[in-house]
Amino acid sequence: MKPLLTAIVTLFFLGGCSSHLYPLETGKRWTYVVSQDETTRQVTNQVEEKRTVDGRDWFRLVEYGDTFWVANGEDGQIEAVNFFDRTPAPDEKAEIVLMFKYPAEPGETWEKHFSPTTYLGKKKRTVPAGTFRCHEYRIDMQAESYSLSCIATGVGVVYNEFVNEDGEKMISRLKEYR
Repeated sequence: MKPLLTAIVTLFFLGGCSSHLYPLETGKRWTYVVSQDETTRQVTNQVEEKRTVDGRDWFRLVEYGDTFWVANGEDGQIEAVNFFDRTPAPDEKAEIVLMFKYPAEPGETWEKHFSPTTYLGKKKRTVPAGTFRCHEYRIDMQAESYSLSCIATGVGVVYNEFVNEDGEKMISRLKEYR
């Protein structure tokens, strides 16, 4: 009984059982309630394909209508910036960018597409899908625009706030995931 209790306590404090921040598997889906201006809509993002390129498993992630090729690397979630909206050839070399460092220390910053990304630490977020302990990342873009991504280990993005250079804000809250 004691080993089981130790395992449960360990999982509780680690925030889940996944060694990866972002769960990548073909068929994974996340549905969000998206608020912008005074309108609300639903958006579903999903992992549509897995492809091995240059010995690494990459996943085609469709988010808000855009396509990205992402993978879990040693330092966290990475993206192949030279693939974007096209399917890579099996022998093609990926130009890799670190998207979300994991694990990271609060205040740690790295460059992503010429935009600094900072790990802000852990925070609880309550969204329609429930309450999650999230890792918060802020990506500072051009002018005053930024993106705040709150990612629950083993679940994915739970909350995202995007503010463009005109100050317009779009907020996505996780409704369901599978």
